[in-house]
This record gives sequence, C-alpha cells and structure tokens, in this order.
Amino acid sequence: MTHKERYLKALRHEEPDCVPCAPELWFLVPARMSGLRFYEVSPGPVFLPQLHKIPLWKAQLDCARTFDVCGWIVVFPKINNPALREESRVVFREDQAVEIHFLRSAGKSVFEEVLLAPQDDAPWLASRPVKRFEDWEEYKGVAFVDPLRVETEEIEEAYELTGDSGIVSVAIGGLFFDFLISSREGGLEKVLEDLLEHPSFFERLHREFIEHSKERVKALCKATTKFDELFIGCSYASIPILSPKMYREWEVPFLEEMAQTAHSFGKPLHLHQHGRLKDIIADIARTGVDLLCPLEVPPLGDVELRWVKREFGDKLAL
Repeated sequence: MTHKERYLKALRHEEPDCVPCAPELWFLVPARMSGLRFYEVSPGPVFLPQLHKIPLWKAQLDCARTFDVCGWIVVFPKINNPALREESRVVFREDQAVEIHFLRSAGKSVFEEVLLAPQDDAPWLASRPVKRFEDWEEYKGVAFVDPLRVETEEIEEAYELTGDSGIVSVAIGGLFFDFLISSREGGLEKVLEDLLEHPSFFERLHREFIEHSKERVKALCKATTKFDELFIGCSYASIPILSPKMYREWEVPFLEEMAQTAHSFGKPLHLHQHGRLKDIIADIARTGVDLLCPLEVPPLGDVELRWVKREFGDKLAL
C-alpha cells in the first residue's frame, strides 16, 4: 500500500497493511531541511514573493519524502476579493530578524498586524490587528470577507505533486478562540475581558464566525475536489487555556456544524487539538469530527493512546 492509501484506510476505520506514520512535520524541521533561512519559508497562510522562496507545503512534502513517511501536506486556500485591500511591508532588522507588516482594510479603518520572523526559528505574532473592543465591528469586514472567490490552483498543484506520498489537507481556519485571540491585541486576557463585558456581541460574532466558516467550506468544495481532507487548527483553544465548560459552549457547536458541512461534500474533517483532552474528547467525538490529533501525553496533554483507542477508536481516527 502507498502512504496515502494507508492513511485513508485508517481514516475510514479499516485496517491497512501497517500502521500509517504521518508525523507533524509542520514548520521547524521542513524549514531546516530546506537549507533556507527560516524567514524564507512561508509560514503557511501567506506567501510574499519579495521574501519567501518556498511555500510551507512544498517544504513539508520534501521533508516527508526524505524520511519516507506519509506526508501531511497542508495548503491554505487563498480568497481573491476586490473588496479587501491588502498591503505588506518587509523590514529587515539588525538582529537578523524580519518584521512582516500586513495592512488590511475593507472599509474606512486599516488594520495592521506584525509577524516577527527570525532567520532560525518559527515566526510569531508581534502585533495583532484588533487594538480595542470597538474595532471588532469593522474588523469583521476584513475577517469575514466574501469567500466565494476561492483560488484553487495551489491546492490542485499540491495534490498533483503529492500523489501517493501523503495526503493534502486544506486548512479552513482555526477554532473560535483561535480567531479571537490571534486577532485581539493583548491575547487571551483581553479576549476574556471583552467576553465578560460584552457577552451579547460575542454570541452574535460566534454565529457569524460559524456561518462564514461554513460558506468558506462550501465555496472551496464547489471549486475543487482535489484534496483529501479539511483541516481545523488549534493554537489557543485548548484545555487548560480554556475551561471544558467554555470549550463546550463555544467550540463544540462550531465543530458540529463544520463536520456536517464537510460531510455534505464527502470530505473528512481533521481536528488538530492541542492540550488536555480527557474532559472534552467525548464531546469532540459526538461532533462528527473524523480524525483527531496530536493526542499529547503528560505534561502538555493527559491522554494515553491505549485508553483513547479503547474508548473512542470506533468514532475517531487517531
């Protein structure tokens, strides 16, 4: 069997000829193996011709083939909408890091975020676009831009080049709290303050986030079928950053509707859920999510693979 065949067979709860190995070769190892400066490898969602020499997915594919493992090749769809005005500026610093300034506008206000990219480490957000609670209303015009104009060329190129060497995941965004925390200056603390002070606003924003995410999936699946699965990431929306109660309130409804939408197009949904899972894995299993990773052991996580397989292996591919 090929790497792709093994992965998809396990995803369908069938038995492949051996256990498929699809390690999370996300950024650091592929960037190192590329021989480039790390800031010359695209971090994924953006590709700047004036800076990047290779997209993340190509670095991942080269890396997986080198190690002869199933490639987990993640492509970020691009949306072309004239209503969204975007600009980028690259600043080379004396400490051999690069500042990438993104300026976006869909109305009167211009929102800036800054990515700090060292030459030998992964990039991170140095500045987020939503500076005050009052910015949220207009920022929705930037974040929830019309998803009907999806560009599929890069997705289809990744699918053709990957072939049987792995599976192509199309990233359709993160969980709700990932969106909030990565957008709000001040991060988690400011998001929690905003939630406590403006609960009705965030209930409406939550609904808009779900509807926009579903429309993105529909637009993508109507534009191309040349990918293997849909993928939702998680950087912040994990236990113990969130409480299990908050996860059930905000993330479980989102996952349920995303799974239903993905399945309506015959595509599996892959959730990358960091953190501790014991208190929420039953909830995740009920949402319809097809595949769950990375199942972290203590101290970052709290699961043991044998237990997860016994309790949830008939509902989730692991």
